[in-house]
Amino acid sequence: MEPITSVPLPSTAAESWTWTPQDLTARLSHGRADVRAWALRRLTLFAPRETGLAAVRLLDDRSLPVQGTALTALETVNPRDLPGETLDALRAWLGDRDRLPEMRGCAQELITAIQEGRASAHVTAIPQEWVNLSAAEVLGGLRKNSSEEDSDAALAFLSARPHELRLAAPAHLARTNSETTLVVLEALQRQPYPWATDLLIGHLDALLSSELDVLTIEALEELADPASLPALIAEWRPGEPRFARVICFIAEVAGTARDLPVEIAREADQILHVQNEFFREVGASVLRGGEIPLPKIDSPRLELRCARCRRTYSYDVGEVSCAPPKKRWLGRSSDGVTPMRVIVCKKCGAVDEYEVTARTHALLTAAMMPAAMSGKMEDLPPWIRPGAIGLWDGTRVDRPSQGIRRLREQAVKRPDKVASWRRIGNFCRRVQEFDQAVEAYHKALEVDPDDIESIYGLAETFRLADRLADVMPLLERFLSLLPRAKPDRDLKFEMTVDILALLRMELKRDRRPCSLLVAWGEEESKREVTVTMSALDLREDWEGREIAQFLVEDAVTASLSDEPVKDPPILLERRLRERRRSRPPVPTSEQVSRNTPCPCGSGKKYKRCCGRSG
Repeated sequence: MEPITSVPLPSTAAESWTWTPQDLTARLSHGRADVRAWALRRLTLFAPRETGLAAVRLLDDRSLPVQGTALTALETVNPRDLPGETLDALRAWLGDRDRLPEMRGCAQELITAIQEGRASAHVTAIPQEWVNLSAAEVLGGLRKNSSEEDSDAALAFLSARPHELRLAAPAHLARTNSETTLVVLEALQRQPYPWATDLLIGHLDALLSSELDVLTIEALEELADPASLPALIAEWRPGEPRFARVICFIAEVAGTARDLPVEIAREADQILHVQNEFFREVGASVLRGGEIPLPKIDSPRLELRCARCRRTYSYDVGEVSCAPPKKRWLGRSSDGVTPMRVIVCKKCGAVDEYEVTARTHALLTAAMMPAAMSGKMEDLPPWIRPGAIGLWDGTRVDRPSQGIRRLREQAVKRPDKVASWRRIGNFCRRVQEFDQAVEAYHKALEVDPDDIESIYGLAETFRLADRLADVMPLLERFLSLLPRAKPDRDLKFEMTVDILALLRMELKRDRRPCSLLVAWGEEESKREVTVTMSALDLREDWEGREIAQFLVEDAVTASLSDEPVKDPPILLERRLRERRRSRPPVPTSEQVSRNTPCPCGSGKKYKRCCGRSG
């Protein structure tokens, strides 16, 4: 067996390196921790004598990942190449009580190995019969079912024979689904020569369209060749933090970070901040003796692979529907994971033609793990919705675009039915296709101008689309139509609560006076009803649910006025206070069942009334 520990130095002076040992040593003092760790990893491959001294100096680095890289580097270096102060530095490092337990164990094993005169890490060896083989012959002998030992031996063999690797790599990079492609990728990222980057860039389109796209990006990041920046910037799309991070990292290594587009730098800073916060949280938790925390998943960005061009990108999906796939769904197949947005491929523009990647499945599994362990649906993240996407008639859809298509087919058959267009608007608003939702609501109002459900949906769509200037006319129209509207009382109540919340939001933004004018009837005898008119200053702190209940149950007419209310208290305020005093006290959620009638007297279930506001 012949041990392979590093790539040999170039045999001719004409073949230059992308980064020389002197370049790497200079970057050991870089301001960014990931650059310092990268420089030390590259030194470990190509300059073992310089590695020992550099690793000893970085043991006291303020970054935990850099300390871990320093320990790993010391494990791979031959004890003869280590500086004399290594043992003293390790013992001093262990004297600090704030070291992580796992890292302390590695340091203890390293001290023992150095004292015994051996390397702590396992050294990969190649079979003796491979010595006279070429790189092409070794790669040809690998199969998909090859053992991990064979793959590691092939990787060591190729890393030590760069000129043969250069000749054999193109044919295997073209076979993106083979076992040898993975070995060639890993061997190329261990090379110090610019041609390794050139090979990856030449096959970049095929590699990024395969299952090895993440490994390809990682290989280019490890090579950190500035020559790869134009190709990576061309591949970057807004909302692609992994490309942005790699681009900014390579630019930092090359010293050209200031020349990058602002959008790329901003995205890279965001993901770097998240990573640093997570590492700090992990370190603090371990030092306290607690468990390593799971990463927080607050923003539902998922990786999806386009079924047409095979490119993988990250998408902001809003909510995710998770349900076991069933045959009666629309569409040929389903994986049970449905983003609640129409996904348009950032590369080829294909609509909702995607596959969920293994990384996304792992992310969803981690996010749902707390709920699975506790058995409580409340522990699910707010952006995960259990169950499939269903239409009004019970049809389940695999993709939002399928639901929109199905609803449009139904509306074409019944264009004179307001509910057909309203359903399209409701579904499009749900999946955040706001332009299509506005169009559908307008068509519904052409059929029935007094349909308050469509007015409400249109106002909600403008709010979600951040078009608050278009909301106010709809609010006035909704309130004027409310007393004679057709929907049942419960639906009218819920919509009115939301409309009043929208109105308050608009008043806070506009800061103009606004009064609610209401007329209601009071029965003085069996035959006579007195109609009373009054107003309420909406800038005052009134409970929206109280006003909504009054408008739904007692109001005859309602409208908005720009005139401020004068000389309070007035009749409407008194009426609301009387209704509040006449209601029995509302018990807490521990004293009343969710499905029992609400004690406030609204006639609704507790969970849909006062329990909902709690």
